[in-house]
Parts: sequence; structure tokens; C-alpha cells
Amino acid sequence: MDVEDQWTHIEAARRSLAALLEGLSPAQWEAPSLCSEWRVRDVAALLLLTTGRAAAARAQLEGPGLALLPAGT
Repeated sequence: MDVEDQWTHIEAARRSLAALLEGLSPAQWEAPSLCSEWRVRDVAALLLLTTGRAAAARAQLEGPGLALLPAGT
């Protein structure tokens, strides 16, 4: 799998996760996760921070602004 294919899969996974999180009720956001002492919202925040760091790393490799665009654009 080349780099562009990898980013295509990553983008699809991110969109799927966003759709899942968008459908959560307030109670589901506050529910405990499989990580002891973490709620669902804590895990989602960690994923967001990790995604932001990955986007920043990609921007350094490809140039400013490109990390926020889907791969191949």
C-alpha cells in the first residue's frame, strides 16, 4: 500500500469515527470507557489531539495547509 492509499484509509477511518461520535447522546459521552477512569469523551479528546499532531507532521512533510486536505488533493 503506497502513502496515498494509506491516507485514503486514514481519512475514511476518521470520517467513520466522526459519524459515530456525532451520534452519541450526552449520557454516552459521559459513559466509562474500557480505559479505567476515562470517559468516552476523554478517549475522543485524546484521539483528536493525536490526529492534530499527525496533521502537523504531514504538513511539515508536504507543506502548510496540505495536511488538512484529503490525500491526493
